[in-house]
Amino acid sequence: STQSTWAQRRLMIQESDGNDDQPKIPVTIVQQLKPNKTPPPTLLCVYGAYGWMLEPGFNPEWMWLIENGWQIALIHVRGGGELGPSWHTQGRGRNRDKPLHDFQRVCKWMTSTGLISKSHTACYAYSAGALIAAHPNCAQYTSALVLQSPFLDLIGVMSRNDLPLTESEKAEWGDPNNKEDYEHMIKVTPYEGLDSTKRMPSIYASLAADDDRAPLWNLLKYTHKYRSLFSKARIGNSGSVILNRFVTTGGHSAMGTPLESAHRIAFLYWALGLTPPKATEVIS
Repeated sequence: STQSTWAQRRLMIQESDGNDDQPKIPVTIVQQLKPNKTPPPTLLCVYGAYGWMLEPGFNPEWMWLIENGWQIALIHVRGGGELGPSWHTQGRGRNRDKPLHDFQRVCKWMTSTGLISKSHTACYAYSAGALIAAHPNCAQYTSALVLQSPFLDLIGVMSRNDLPLTESEKAEWGDPNNKEDYEHMIKVTPYEGLDSTKRMPSIYASLAADDDRAPLWNLLKYTHKYRSLFSKARIGNSGSVILNRFVTTGGHSAMGTPLESAHRIAFLYWALGLTPPKATEVIS
């Protein structure tokens, strides 16, 4: 079977940053047993919120990438539930900087050991995972981002009491009306982190217009700032781009159709400068 040609392994990574108290970060890697390239094109995946476990379940989009020579690397940062309730607690509220640090430490280690190459590495994030993947301090390790229903403007969204989840999620993200919370939140939100001195990769983002968890305006606000900072006029002909795709209905889980998968895959090959498989290879 196809799966018998795949390999899955779990690594526990502890990249030294001068702090011996940093925990080991679990990373799950799925790839072909004998990849054609070393390192192969890589799709990093991250979430790190709500105590939710990021696991390598059935995903036709990831399966197609693996069959065509990619490796999928799930980075289980704090804020998730992979190592129990304390793993979640260590990455919520005023600890929200820790998931970002975890992601950066893993990327540094994977790069230094030759497991990934920045020029052929992208990152996928859904919803709250975008708070990590799209933050400039984390995005610097990739050459492309694919964001599905992304949460990008933490302070803006958490300041809107008319949204259904604002009050119930203050324990997870913080309360922008609290001075200490606000000072911490502003450091970990991707929108506030955008800076012309920090080069960003190209981004493909998709969202439903009726999404009330990651509102349309939060992506448009991020897009406007991104384009004002990283337009070709400012940084030359090799400028980064952000491409957005919207649908009118479907809510927070609207962008999971086969058509959306095709768009994401096409963007990955374009953004990383890879030659896509021939049509006959896609169908077989």
